[in-house]
Amino acid sequence: MLSIYYGSEATDREKFIFEHVKGRTLLLVPDQFSLQAERDAFFYLGKNSLMDLRVVDFSTLGYKVMQQTGGRVPDLIDKYGRHMLLARVTAELESELGIYRGLNRKNSFIDMLNTVISEMKRYDVSPEDLEDVLGKLEESSYLSYKLGDILKVYRAYQAQIEGRYLDSEDYISFYGERILEAPMIHESEIWIYGFDTFTPKNMQVIERLILSARNVNIVMTYEDGKEQFELTGHVMGQLRQLAERSGIAVSFDEIHGTERKTVWSRIAQLKHGRRAIAHGTEMSAQPANEAEYGGFPITLVAASNMYAEAERAAAYILELVREEGYRYGDIVVVCNDTETRGGILRRTLMRWGIPVFMDKKRKVLHHQAVSFLLALLEVIAKGYRDEAVMSLVKSGMMPFSEEEKEQLENYVRQFRIRGSAWKNDFEKCGDRYDAEQLNVLNALRRNVVDCIENAKLRMGIRNTAGEKIRGLYTFLEQDMAVMERLEQIMERQQALGLAESAAETSQSWSVICNIFDQIVDIAGEERMSNEDLFELMSAGFEEVEIGLVPVTGDSVLIGTLQRTRLSQLKALLIVGANEGVLPLNRSDEGLLSEREKEILQSMELELSKRDEVTRQEEQLAIYRALWLPQERLYVSCCGVDEKGEECRPSEVFTVLREFVEKRHESASSEDVERRHSPSVFGDSSPEDERSGGTLPSEDAERRHSPSVFGDSSPEDQRSGETLTSEDAERWHSPSVFGDLGARGSFTELITAPKGTLSHMAAALRDYKADGMLDRSWLEVMDWYEKHDEEDFSRVKHGLMFDNRLEALGEKFADSLYKGYLSALEVSASRLEQYSRCPFSHFVMYGLKAQEPRIYEVGAREIGDVYHRCLMKLSQQLTPDRDSGMAVNDPDSPWMNVTKEECTERIRDIIRSDSKSYREGILSSGREESYRAERIAEICSSIAWSMIQQVRKGSIRSMRFEYPFGTGRALPPVRVDIGSQEVLIQGKIDRLDILEGVAGRDDEISHGDECGDDAGDRADGAYGEHHEDSVRRDPEAEASVRIIDYKTGSETVDPEYFMKGYKLQLMVYMKAAVDAYNGRLEPAGVFYFKIRDVDMDADSASLPADKTGLEKKLADSYRLEGILLNDDSLISSMDSEIDGSSQVIPVKISKKEGVYVPAAGGCLMTKEEFAELYEQVDMQVKRICTELCAGNIEIKPKRESRKDMEGNYRIACRYCRYRSICMFDTSFDGCRYENV
Repeated sequence: MLSIYYGSEATDREKFIFEHVKGRTLLLVPDQFSLQAERDAFFYLGKNSLMDLRVVDFSTLGYKVMQQTGGRVPDLIDKYGRHMLLARVTAELESELGIYRGLNRKNSFIDMLNTVISEMKRYDVSPEDLEDVLGKLEESSYLSYKLGDILKVYRAYQAQIEGRYLDSEDYISFYGERILEAPMIHESEIWIYGFDTFTPKNMQVIERLILSARNVNIVMTYEDGKEQFELTGHVMGQLRQLAERSGIAVSFDEIHGTERKTVWSRIAQLKHGRRAIAHGTEMSAQPANEAEYGGFPITLVAASNMYAEAERAAAYILELVREEGYRYGDIVVVCNDTETRGGILRRTLMRWGIPVFMDKKRKVLHHQAVSFLLALLEVIAKGYRDEAVMSLVKSGMMPFSEEEKEQLENYVRQFRIRGSAWKNDFEKCGDRYDAEQLNVLNALRRNVVDCIENAKLRMGIRNTAGEKIRGLYTFLEQDMAVMERLEQIMERQQALGLAESAAETSQSWSVICNIFDQIVDIAGEERMSNEDLFELMSAGFEEVEIGLVPVTGDSVLIGTLQRTRLSQLKALLIVGANEGVLPLNRSDEGLLSEREKEILQSMELELSKRDEVTRQEEQLAIYRALWLPQERLYVSCCGVDEKGEECRPSEVFTVLREFVEKRHESASSEDVERRHSPSVFGDSSPEDERSGGTLPSEDAERRHSPSVFGDSSPEDQRSGETLTSEDAERWHSPSVFGDLGARGSFTELITAPKGTLSHMAAALRDYKADGMLDRSWLEVMDWYEKHDEEDFSRVKHGLMFDNRLEALGEKFADSLYKGYLSALEVSASRLEQYSRCPFSHFVMYGLKAQEPRIYEVGAREIGDVYHRCLMKLSQQLTPDRDSGMAVNDPDSPWMNVTKEECTERIRDIIRSDSKSYREGILSSGREESYRAERIAEICSSIAWSMIQQVRKGSIRSMRFEYPFGTGRALPPVRVDIGSQEVLIQGKIDRLDILEGVAGRDDEISHGDECGDDAGDRADGAYGEHHEDSVRRDPEAEASVRIIDYKTGSETVDPEYFMKGYKLQLMVYMKAAVDAYNGRLEPAGVFYFKIRDVDMDADSASLPADKTGLEKKLADSYRLEGILLNDDSLISSMDSEIDGSSQVIPVKISKKEGVYVPAAGGCLMTKEEFAELYEQVDMQVKRICTELCAGNIEIKPKRESRKDMEGNYRIACRYCRYRSICMFDTSFDGCRYENV
């Protein structure tokens, strides 16, 4: 016989079940409810053991049936094995797939395929059923294409497992056929409880139980005539049809009897207590008011954001524990948004000292043993790739300390150790490693290589998948002793208080073994490459999730409505009662949309659970949750989400708020209380059930309105608007709490030591701003000073932090920068670094912080090679000084070298440098060799442009990498700052001595302004010089031109020279002019840009012939900088100017016939250049003075002009020390210095 019992959540259905349990009984419940069902059995039966009662789920029932009936159970393929097998199947079918072609390597696609096949099996849909429906669809329809691909995969999957394995979803059908033979079923009475729906296969099992068991009793959540119970009503109808089809009698009985103790029954008791007082009657043992009853049992919170919402929940939990004697285990927090809100909740509660357990599935990919295994397989399959090897090293399973891991990783990154380099001794030292350190690193390297090679040997080369797995298992168990290592990891985790992590680690080995078994079952006899094995195992582990039971006896459980199933609970907190979260808005449709599922259902093919069913299940879960707590119900929502966007309260929160507000407004009004009673959640109030009273039709309609869980509340339907500032008063009504302290309650803010810190800091920030502070905070501060001085000091430091740094002082700066030298020696680039930001200079030259230089051909290395090639080529072409031959002499190599010879010379230089530069980086691999070839090609083009420029000028001699400083070719530039002298030294990339020509200022006038299209950056220089030193001396024999080779985007701007932002070029000029005691005069300072000219082949401006192309290339390499507006000097730099120079940044004005600056250039008169010289002199003295005084301000420069993207260029943009200085304009003292 089939007996169906139904009742609301107000009835104690668990008590009803266990009062009627007699003799041998099987209690069939959902798998996530089995533990709670056993607890309920012990509680209601009052026994210490369960002899005749067994709690089972559908899987456990099958196991017990198979035990009794005998017979072999085929090897099972669970969802993880199915995922791995589907990955193989889709790879084999890739060419046959249509709409899903190319998606087989996407794990998300395999996951969706896994889900749809699993659901089809649950709903007993075979490939033949799918094919029948496919024949009825239009061939060109999108749904037809989808089903066609799904059918191909489904059939191939079935063919793979046919006769060999049993899909876990088919297990119910498999054991269902044997239920009729199981003595345990014949001898038992069956109780089925905790389900809202059943799949078709579940129904098949229930049908056989009805035919076999003494009696089957099913308990459902249902109330007649209520729309929110439409789903369970439909299921009860299906059960009736099933029984009638089997010829079994069926009965329906409503559960009557003891009501469950809930918050709603407490509200009813409060109401009766008030009535008794009003009528002068006595109420024995019944509290008359909320104070005697511990306050009103429903608490509503509308917090400003998720963090404030979590803090309010933490304070509420601590209040229950401290003030009302609750245990943490009596409290459950439900939050459907486990990814965002769940994480915030967990961290907040732990910070407030509340033990927490997250009731959710956990991925295993991050576990030490799993990450070690996958990294090991990747190395074996794909070679010694640096990332995979380092993942292996850092997995936690290798016997390395943290320091050893860091040392090995730094070396591997710096020298890009990969491939076969791992099998050879590390020999590269750079400037950081000595012989002893290399020995240590090589010992670590050998340990890693031995581990990998031993595993590879165990697995074999041409073995089957099963043999490889067995070899891998032996390696892990015996060679690596993984189980012992996991035990050690668990002990460390437990010692650190990481109980959940230890519980996860304890399951790692069983998870690995399960995946191994699945692979052996799927492809054990097939030959499989290591790469295919790695891909298959990765697909499996990516999907594996494990569940945990609470690891401590007393902790707050955080779960979701659907997963967390409880029956005995004192207090429930529902957090995140916002639209889209409660009820949960499921936006992931999978392979088939909801509309497509409806079309298939209209064709009598139900493939999976529809969204409407899921929505109804969610409504039932909300209803069940609201009736679950016995004493306290807490519901909260927030005003903005994690992105700062507005969140609306859910319908649940809105209805609860109306109920609570009306209750506070008219506590003595019976009609109001009845109209806004808990019946809005789909149930009649306990009072109504006792009195048997009815509601007016209008109230009844409201009570059973679908809007309770529908799209909008009655209030929303009236307004149709989102929450605005005008709603704030109502939003934070007297019945709805806001953030902690929002109502002026000081005690709310000091609930927990760690939680109070942020509120105390906020109060002190306000005090710092307006001078107002509640005296109570002084007592709190006294407490922290006595009991938690470390945290209190941190708060004080944070409040006083302004990111200002005091100067080091001259004495300390001397010891830091100068050391034992008689004078401080600096380079021009160092002065520029100080000018950009004094603090970055301090970190680089004072602390000497260096970023490890990676062993690769990057931008810096390419720039170095370009520079070295041009320097060496120039030295080869420049006549020896003793020969007396000028650079522009007809017999000079500069004038005779051909383009082909230039190219060959460049290639020879790069070949020569390939083994010496950075320990052979240019020849360390195929990628590097290709880069070297590409560098040679580009550098040849640059070098030829440079040769063409030299040929057009009148250059007497050239110097390359010309050093100046103490004991060098040129003396240092001396800067007297009063208390001491600073020596500037360095190397001039290129110094050209131009032929002297008498001035002819009267013959041609010159434009003297900077070009409008000049660049926005420049390098500067220092000159301790008088104005008359830059006037042309009639006796002068020559002029000097400074050229600096640049691979960046820097340009020359006189304004930046004058403000000390750029100094380098002018310092070089000063060094050269002073060294020749006035025999050389300044001609100009320039950048030569080293770059690859990229021309768009589709561009309309692309030259049509070779000559035009060469001209465009020459224009691209034109010098940029400042030059004196003297025609003789201009002619000595380019004697072939025709309209616009291809050597220097000048052109001849068509209107006036005078020289004017071109792009990237600036023409200056002698007086203007002298003034610039003097300004740079002052800036250098200032910088040297500040540097020697120990100024280390965090004061980065910001250029006044914007770049092409519309942003100001700042010194911080490419600074390597941004993480050290903590520069942030929101801090006092953090401001840019504009230039």
